[in-house]
Amino acid sequence: MYSYPRKLHAHAKYLGRVGTTKTVYFAVGSVHAKGINYVKLAWPVTERLDGSQVLYSIPSGYVRRSSVKRVKLLLTQAKSAPKPYWLKTTAYNFWAHPYGTVQHNLEIRASAEQSAKTLYVVGQAKTWEKRTYLKVQTKAGKQLGWINRQALGAGPYQDPTRYLTRGTSLTKTTWVNPQDSRVKVTSLVTKHELKKLIIQNSDGTAIVVLWNGGPNTYFQMESNHVRTKQREFNSYVQSKNLDNMNFDSQAGQIRLWMITPDKNPDVTYLVNVDLAGDFSSVEKVKTLFYV
Repeated sequence: MYSYPRKLHAHAKYLGRVGTTKTVYFAVGSVHAKGINYVKLAWPVTERLDGSQVLYSIPSGYVRRSSVKRVKLLLTQAKSAPKPYWLKTTAYNFWAHPYGTVQHNLEIRASAEQSAKTLYVVGQAKTWEKRTYLKVQTKAGKQLGWINRQALGAGPYQDPTRYLTRGTSLTKTTWVNPQDSRVKVTSLVTKHELKKLIIQNSDGTAIVVLWNGGPNTYFQMESNHVRTKQREFNSYVQSKNLDNMNFDSQAGQIRLWMITPDKNPDVTYLVNVDLAGDFSSVEKVKTLFYV
């Protein structure tokens, strides 16, 4: 690759080898010089939300047109009627165009902003890299952009409480945090005995305590519904909206300090659940800080 067609400038600067035959560039100009067609190639530019860009050691430059082949970057693209999906991982963000299909692409939105919601897919594209991207909007019709198919799960979003209690025959009682309705504590009871306690966080994750009369255990569930291994319940467990949890054996109560740092960091609710699964008391207390 040269800074200018060599037929016009014999001393054009040599920029380097353009890479392999599997590398994709974008044609941003062309020149015809002394019977030879040249094309100006440029690397793709991707701008991320943090302002960073992918940089390459070789800038744009000219090569003979005969040395390159035109390829189709979008293999298929189609619109569709809105279909419900939910965000199962925040590893991918939203882009202005399917990734790798335009010379200048912008990362326009963090997917974490759309967690714990039902989103709607209105388009699909398959790229030359054999990846599928979905065009997404909100229920109100606000366009969010294109995101990798692996980021989404089909169907409407189910919060952890609904997901974990579907089809249950146990008696269910739920406390909802007044600061944020996504933050919940649900007790599941049979014959007036607590069997399960679900602490739901605002980010779609949850902690589930299994109260089974022996060594009580708990597990965490990620926003994609994947569960961690069960661990023995101890006196100190935390999550996004659970500042602390312990069991007061004398009072026969599980004590939960529930916080909403994104809404009101100064308010903590102390939720007491007895072994019959009843919310025996809920009170506002001073927010706890640990060093």
